[in-house]
Amino acid sequence: MNLNNNEIKEGRKFFSKIGFSFLGLTLFTIISQLALGIITLAINPSIYLNTNFQIILSAICSYIIPIPFFFYIMNKFEKSEIKKHSMSIFKFLACIAITYTLTFIGNMIGLTLTGLISGLIGSQVINPVVQIIDTTNIWVTFLTMVILAPIFEELFFRKLLIDRTIKYGGAISIIISATLFALYHGNLNQFFYAFLIGGFFAFIYTKTGRIEYTIALHAIVNFLGSIFSEFLSSILKVSPEIAAIISLLLFVVILIGFILILWNIRKINLPKGEIFIKKSVAFLNLGMVCFIAYYIFKILQSIFL
Repeated sequence: MNLNNNEIKEGRKFFSKIGFSFLGLTLFTIISQLALGIITLAINPSIYLNTNFQIILSAICSYIIPIPFFFYIMNKFEKSEIKKHSMSIFKFLACIAITYTLTFIGNMIGLTLTGLISGLIGSQVINPVVQIIDTTNIWVTFLTMVILAPIFEELFFRKLLIDRTIKYGGAISIIISATLFALYHGNLNQFFYAFLIGGFFAFIYTKTGRIEYTIALHAIVNFLGSIFSEFLSSILKVSPEIAAIISLLLFVVILIGFILILWNIRKINLPKGEIFIKKSVAFLNLGMVCFIAYYIFKILQSIFL
């Protein structure tokens, strides 16, 4: 299908605004965290230096404070209604297995790559998630990673984003959602599994129109990767046999997920768009380039500094 210059121009302009909107979310978060950090430091330095407080402050500035600002910006875009469909319990359980498998695959890619980079630069590439889990109170981890992050990240990167981009088709909408979501994490360790599950969650949302499904899946995978992983580590010290059984069960889940992926991958039928543009148009624009460049810089910074 041939595109005229006006269609290309309009598509590029639209996605440039999307890119700048999410970059605005990032900058708003940074400014909010800086302002509240300075205020807290002036009032009570000891509280500010507390790791748990810093994690809660970061979550508040990333998810709660930006809500009016980001909703206002995104509501300037015309949104499309995605027809709602329910998912059976068996399909949802299958989605859990697929999500966990994609997380495992992405995590292995991330660990392998960061391991190679660590060897090349002569220093360990720090995994921020592991660092947070190791230094933060379990209830703070639960609140931020299992409750707040799934709710608001799904609203931002699935509901608000896909409702505005689905008119360009499921493929573009899913790729944009997965890419922005993965980059938003700002480090190489999380990028690959965030991209894979971000794309899968976007697919689920485009097919069901129900954000509660992706929030639940997001919460489950974050729980398994944070709270449950700590529980498994503690069990390993006390009872290696029980830890081995649990690990075997998780391996079975991964195997089932892998089989489900292979079985269903050829059956994927993405929603058609009202407007046709090339996928490159969605990325090759000023707003998206600025967003991507900022997060590539942030990822490089997390590796080398």
